[in-house]
Amino acid sequence: MKQQYRSSVLIIAPANDPHACVVAKRLEALEAEAIILDSADFPSQWHLSVGTANGEPWRFCLGHDELVLDKESLVGVWWRRPRPYVPSSDVQESHLRRFITCELRAAFEGWLHCLGDRVINPIAADRAASHKLLQLQCAVEVGLKIPRTLATNSPAQAREFFEANGPGTVYKPFTAPDRQLIATQRLSADAVAHMEAVSYAPVIFQEEIRKVADIRVSIIDDQVFPILIWTKREDAPIDWRVDPAREYVAHVS
Repeated sequence: MKQQYRSSVLIIAPANDPHACVVAKRLEALEAEAIILDSADFPSQWHLSVGTANGEPWRFCLGHDELVLDKESLVGVWWRRPRPYVPSSDVQESHLRRFITCELRAAFEGWLHCLGDRVINPIAADRAASHKLLQLQCAVEVGLKIPRTLATNSPAQAREFFEANGPGTVYKPFTAPDRQLIATQRLSADAVAHMEAVSYAPVIFQEEIRKVADIRVSIIDDQVFPILIWTKREDAPIDWRVDPAREYVAHVS
C-alpha cells in the first residue's frame, strides 16, 4: 500500500549532498516530511504523472517505491543541486539517449514550473542567475562595486588585460562541467604562456580583490541572512570552495 504524507518537502539533490541532508533534518524537526530526490534517478526509480483537462484542476502523482506525493501533500520543493537525467541502460543508441534525456528534462522541469511559488529557487530565476555576465550586470545596476572584468575568447585581448593588471589577475570558467568545481585561480606565468587556448572557448578574467574572508547573503522574502566564510588553509585559496574545512559564521554588519 502506498504511503501518503501531509506537508512533504521535496529536495532535488544527490542523497549524500551535505546541505540537503542538514535541511532535511531541520524540516523533520519541524514535523515536515523531507524527501531527497536525485534527478539522476528519474525515471529509473521515480515515476511522474501529470494530468489536466478543460474545467478541471491540474493534478500530479510523483511516486517512488511505497511513497506517493500529490498536489495536496507536496507543500514545497527546493531546487538544490540537480544532476543530469539518466535514460535507461537498455537504450544504447546515442541519438535515442539524447532524445530521451531531453524528454525527461522537459517533463520533470515542466512539472516543477507548474508548481509556481512552491519551488525555491524558481527554475527560470535559478538559470538566469547562473549566467555570470548577467550577475555582473545586475550588480552594477543596483550600485554594487565589481572588479575590472573581461570575458573573451581573444588571446590578444586577454594578454592586454593581464598586462594592465599584472599578477593581480584571476580567471575562471563560465560553467562547471557536470557540476564539478573548477576553482577561480590566479593567472600564473605558465597559464599566460598558454593564452592561445583562450581561442577555443571564452574565459572570464578579473582584477583580484584581496580579501580577509568571504560573505554570502541569502534573502528570503524581507529577511536577510549574511554568512561569513573563513578558510582554514594556510595558503588562503582565492576560492573558498576548495577548502573542505572552511568555517561558516553568522555575520553581523
